[in-house]
Amino acid sequence: MLDYADYRYLIMCMQSYNNWRRLQKRRGMQVRREVVMDLLG
Repeated sequence: MLDYADYRYLIMCMQSYNNWRRLQKRRGMQVRREVVMDLLG
């Protein structure tokens, strides 16, 4: 049985994990675009 504090902590962890994944994805796209620009240029 989870109490309210545990539940809030779990939600906070999931939100920060999702934000981290989104940042990783955006950084990956940016790096890929820079590599493509280097290849084209």
